[in-house]
Amino acid sequence: MVKMILEDDCLAPKPQIEINYKGPNPFKAYLITSNQLKRILGVRGKDIWEREFRWDLTGDPRGFFVKIYAKKKFDGRTAAFIEITFLGHQPTDPKKVGDLTIKISGKLKTNFGGSTIFTHPKNPFYRFLINIYFSMFYAKVRRGFIKRCEGYIMKLRQKYMEVLGIKK
Repeated sequence: MVKMILEDDCLAPKPQIEINYKGPNPFKAYLITSNQLKRILGVRGKDIWEREFRWDLTGDPRGFFVKIYAKKKFDGRTAAFIEITFLGHQPTDPKKVGDLTIKISGKLKTNFGGSTIFTHPKNPFYRFLINIYFSMFYAKVRRGFIKRCEGYIMKLRQKYMEVLGIKK
């Protein structure tokens, strides 16, 4: 099945937001992530997944690396994909100073096309209709989705800064 996919960064022109923290118990930011994604994005657990989770037990402080993704569907064609990366060191004593870098990014993806000859992206009539539909109606809707995606990321950033005790 061939599809046309439109993809935009939610934070353009910047690719991501970065939060740097040095203080006690940096791992607590990771611990709140799943619940905050559910609350802020309004998604269920099936829409959140961890792509990577690495925890190094060989030393003190213990290094960790986590990548979490969340998918927020806006309509039948468009969804936002939020990616959160944690990279840091957690001391065995949570009161000791550790460090953490959080990177948050988002992409908005829109799919056009289908499995029939009428909705195939190489069909010139279908491409013509999609161009008219997109330019007259859907472009404005997508811009609204991009703004919402950016708003979700800013709310996540604010929550992480609040939990870690970082002042603006």
